[in-house]
Amino acid sequence: MRPFVLVLALFVAAPVAAAPAKLVVIAKLVEKPKGIRVCGGIASKAIVRYELVRVVSGEYTRTSLYVGVWCPEALTIGTQAKLALEPLADPKRDGYIDKFGEPSVPRYRAVSIDSP
Repeated sequence: MRPFVLVLALFVAAPVAAAPAKLVVIAKLVEKPKGIRVCGGIASKAIVRYELVRVVSGEYTRTSLYVGVWCPEALTIGTQAKLALEPLADPKRDGYIDKFGEPSVPRYRAVSIDSP
């Protein structure tokens, strides 16, 4: 029987800063889904619809934005916000409720929602 040596290497990665959002806009919340669970111990995630006011950085040519957010019931219709967004390829897989029937329109995830 031949002896063997087991080498265990641990790789420790330095923290990586988050990449900047690909799209930053000023937009007004115009619609959020009804009948989703209330935020609490388990927060809900859903797609809401914003109306584009202006693009701060990046490119976007449509008038409506479909954005995945945590606790959409905490947001107020008519409120303008500065949204930092990144593409959201599969809202359902990522746990978002998407009650909008426009699957050809891209979805985004809100990286941050701030006052404009």
